[in-house]
Amino acid sequence: MKTFFLFLIFLILSTPLLSQDTTNIATDEELGELKGALDGMNESMLEMKTTLDVLKKIKVSGYIQAQFQIADAAGAKSLAGGDFPAFSDSRFQVRRGRVKVNYDNDLTQAVLQIDVTQGGVGIKDAYVSIKEPWLRTIGLTAGVFDRPFGFEISYSSSSRETPERSRMYQTLFPGERDLGAKIEIIPEYGTLSYFNLKAGIFNGVLPNANENDNNKDFIGRLGFSLPFEEENLAIDGGFSLYSGKVLSNNSKVYEIDNSAPTKLYKLHSATSDSLNTFGRTYYGFDVQTYYDLPVLGGMSLR
Repeated sequence: MKTFFLFLIFLILSTPLLSQDTTNIATDEELGELKGALDGMNESMLEMKTTLDVLKKIKVSGYIQAQFQIADAAGAKSLAGGDFPAFSDSRFQVRRGRVKVNYDNDLTQAVLQIDVTQGGVGIKDAYVSIKEPWLRTIGLTAGVFDRPFGFEISYSSSSRETPERSRMYQTLFPGERDLGAKIEIIPEYGTLSYFNLKAGIFNGVLPNANENDNNKDFIGRLGFSLPFEEENLAIDGGFSLYSGKVLSNNSKVYEIDNSAPTKLYKLHSATSDSLNTFGRTYYGFDVQTYYDLPVLGGMSLR
């Protein structure tokens, strides 16, 4: 009887200890499961971070310019959005509807920009740029992009004071863009950082950037940027050169006769072969001045 009583007391005292051990075992299992769940969440977060890092390099932008035009007569010629319809002297139209996707990965860049208007969808920019990783000074660009001539061509339509570029650029460079490849040298440090060079080989002067002959055109610009921080002043400018050839679709070609008292056109050549090419050379100089007014803001003169 005494032995049974002692065994009963031992059993009563050991029961909480067994329960405590069981509880500890359950808690360890739960901690293991929780740790596994946290590890899984960490892996998911790392994957999400990698995806976000890639998405941060992609920027989507755009703008729309709508306009109403009135002409002197129906079917009038116009460089601002194309000629008027044959029986209309006024019109509404979407002058520009731009959507731009830009991927910038520090040393590489890819850009695709389309123009959506009532006339359809067209490509404005489609190019890839690569920069050397050592000095970050030399870059190579290939595709459809702005011609490196002057300042106005590369100045965005969304930032200009007027919707259209000057008549000179619209006449000499219809479409502003061309298909080709260019090299850029833009030093970041030292005295050379005040200068930059852009030069490339392109198909030629056509609105759609397509090639129509076997000749390639050279376009280049040597620019400078002079900051005067104490005076709140900056001066930018550059010298541009276009050297190429134009294909003649006419057997008769005329040129200006500078020897005559009054400048006249004289016959340059008349052959049966209508596929003659003639040199085309442009020189350009541009300068821009920027000044920060203390109260009114910035002022520029171009």
